[in-house]
Amino acid sequence: MSRNQDGSGGPTTRLPDIYASPGNVGVQIDSYRTKDLFTRPRSNKFTKAFQGHMYEDHTLKNAKRMLARELQRCVKREDDQRVKKLAEYQMQRLEAKVQLDERRKHREYLRRQRAWERQQAMKAASQLALEHSSAVQIQARHRGWRVRRALARQTEAATAIQSNLRRYRAQHQYTLQKLAHRDLQVGP
Repeated sequence: MSRNQDGSGGPTTRLPDIYASPGNVGVQIDSYRTKDLFTRPRSNKFTKAFQGHMYEDHTLKNAKRMLARELQRCVKREDDQRVKKLAEYQMQRLEAKVQLDERRKHREYLRRQRAWERQQAMKAASQLALEHSSAVQIQARHRGWRVRRALARQTEAATAIQSNLRRYRAQHQYTLQKLAHRDLQVGP
């Protein structure tokens, strides 16, 4: 394997061993140019730069066709720019619409969340009011029951006192009557 002039072991870049003579210098150069034709990567630079540009004859005889071709290229370029701008505009519109939809959905979500929070607050307030009124009623009923129980005890005590007093009076009157009746029987 041959080495390059710089000493690296890569593929050789020197001219092939075709001995130059005044008749075969062009052959030597052409064989060097086509040496790695099928193995080296293809360059797109030339193709992209000259795509669509055929060979043009720049003589006055061909001027009309050249002008027409240049006009056609300008029109095509303007059409391409217009299509590109339209595509960009449509893309911007689509993105704006997506953002608008997202904002709308977010607003709707916030509205529903606020409505749910209001509903929960109203539910909590009504529950608190119900608990308060229930507590008030229970306390009132309990107070009423205590008052009624105290009144019942007082009434029972008063009834017992009255019945005892009546019995005492009745016994006292009976004893007085008995003594009076005995006094009448014993007589003067």
